[in-house]
Amino acid sequence: MRRATTYLFCLLQIILFPMTAIAVLPPLEQAMAELDAIPIESVEGIWEYPLDEVTVLIRRSRKSKGEYVMTVLEAFDTRLKTGDTIGILQKSAESKRFILRQYTERKGNVLSGLQNFNAELADNGESLIIRASRKVSFRLNPWRLLPRFLQLVRISTTSDKSPGTGLRRIYPSIDGEGLLEEEVVIL
Repeated sequence: MRRATTYLFCLLQIILFPMTAIAVLPPLEQAMAELDAIPIESVEGIWEYPLDEVTVLIRRSRKSKGEYVMTVLEAFDTRLKTGDTIGILQKSAESKRFILRQYTERKGNVLSGLQNFNAELADNGESLIIRASRKVSFRLNPWRLLPRFLQLVRISTTSDKSPGTGLRRIYPSIDGEGLLEEEVVIL
């Protein structure tokens, strides 16, 4: 409905005021034009959550250096709206690893439930793998103090055993043709 209203407004503007009409691009095409106009870093671009059918734009934050903002361009889920900021990627010490702070819930018109995830850019640059952060727990058992001092504190880490979800790059592709790079076989 929103897209149809925008198109109708543009059409009326062109008919009534042909000399002053401004072409309004859909969000996906507008994002492509913005990315073509500036130099981008390896993680910047248009990405898709294939399982959720959500397309997002990842761009450098204008507020903080080393951060990238994830903005919704298109979503099958009607709870997400075009222009919603659903997460922030933050650079880590390694160039291909990031910390993703992503909203996981919506209460009314407000996104909430901010959670931290680990994100890693694949070697070919065409996918971003997202995994849950590890949880560290300490357990103190004072009864174990008497027989053995070293068993007083137990430290354990738990992590999600699933392979993780991820994003797939849509634009710009690494090879410039919209396809993944393939090995060249010379006969």
